[in-house]
Amino acid sequence: LSKVGYRVVVLEQHDVAGGATHTFEENGFEFDVGVHYTGGQLDQFWSPLRRMWAVVTDGAIAWSPCDDNYDVCFNAKTG
Repeated sequence: LSKVGYRVVVLEQHDVAGGATHTFEENGFEFDVGVHYTGGQLDQFWSPLRRMWAVVTDGAIAWSPCDDNYDVCFNAKTG
């Protein structure tokens, strides 16, 4: 929003600004809470969601498609 002239205030409850763009450690394990799956066909150039991210990040993010089996869910009751 600031890129198009709006005044913006960022409020962050965590002690590190960035929300889902950081890692943390607990019990010896490191967790990455970053953007890892957003959908919206980000691997396709004309995807509206990809174009939005390009504006927000000044094109600094390179996207790649997920494997076909990435988003498969199985229900133990229905198979």
